[in-house]
Amino acid sequence: MDDEYASVTADRAFDPIPVFCGWRFVQHGPLSRVIHALKYDNKPWLGTALGRALAEAIRRQGFPLADVVVPIPLHRLKQLERGYNQSEWIGRAVAERLRIDVTTSLLRRTTPTQTQTRLSRTDRWSNVKDAFETTEQLDGASVLIIDDVVTTGATAYAAALTLREAGCAAVRAAAVAFSSS
Repeated sequence: MDDEYASVTADRAFDPIPVFCGWRFVQHGPLSRVIHALKYDNKPWLGTALGRALAEAIRRQGFPLADVVVPIPLHRLKQLERGYNQSEWIGRAVAERLRIDVTTSLLRRTTPTQTQTRLSRTDRWSNVKDAFETTEQLDGASVLIIDDVVTTGATAYAAALTLREAGCAAVRAAAVAFSSS
């Protein structure tokens, strides 16, 4: 087991989740500029466009669907600061296009974690360990977690562990982009 996985999985067996990423995130490329504008320039409507494109990519590639879409939540203080959750805008558009339900109340971020962009690969896992909780039991549900960018997969994995502990039968994740840095 790699060291970067050790901090999040030390007390649990490592069980990876399937992750679909629509495109490659290239620093200062066109997609990175759109995602930056979505997150930091108060342009939440870009999440709708990205979500629609992601849904079409998911459909084209035949990635398995789920009962419900769950966007990665922001901590309430971060959401108040930003004014919206970019993953929620993406997730709502994905759910609408794929004709599945979306919920933003099922998963809650309980810890005001640091931004992952400035952390090492190893520190990203520690940063999000135990950062989420569910608001209800999900016996047998299948969930598609939605995020904007996946790098190490730490955030999606931490959310997936929480959802599995609440009884989800299947958890998958999808993101607009994959970043290798």
